[in-house]
Amino acid sequence: MARTIHRWTQDEVDYLMAHYGDRTFCPEAMAQNIGVSRRAVIKKANSLGLRCHNSLARWSEEELNELMAVAETYPLDRLTRLWNVRARQKGWSPRSKKAIEAKVQRLGFSASPEATMLTAHSLALALCVAPKVVVGWCKSGQIKCQKDGRFYRIRYEDFVRFALDRPQTLAKYKNLNWEFVLLTLKEFTRPVDSRGVKS
Repeated sequence: MARTIHRWTQDEVDYLMAHYGDRTFCPEAMAQNIGVSRRAVIKKANSLGLRCHNSLARWSEEELNELMAVAETYPLDRLTRLWNVRARQKGWSPRSKKAIEAKVQRLGFSASPEATMLTAHSLALALCVAPKVVVGWCKSGQIKCQKDGRFYRIRYEDFVRFALDRPQTLAKYKNLNWEFVLLTLKEFTRPVDSRGVKS
């Protein structure tokens, strides 16, 4: 079977040239963002004469605080995708799945949680809004939540109820990730059969 050769677009080349030489370079994350293999990224960079630093950017205190707030909330694959969306918004380094898994474990959290709840920070990350927005919903009682130390925790079912009861609140945010809202509604509002099993 013939191997498919990726044809690089100008936007992809521009992205590679903009990020490959600095200390935020992470080949796994860049490969994921472009949709190619890590090897393809390095090969293309070499053909363009690009060089990278050996050391990656350290985790900032702000990043660590946010990671602790969202740890044990999502499966690792989803956490990695959402984290790199957030990283682009905040100007942080993109992180690979392995880097996030290692840091989560060093912080004392499980890298493979069975999540039933969201923190305010993790919900904000998923929705692409500022954490203070979700914290405000919690403090004002618009969304049902539990206070766990300095974190607010929200059950998926309570977010679904909030989304169904207050769509006008969500509609205020033009960059809102509606895909997450719709997927969550689909997952947690599926019909239940006589045995209590979702169809």
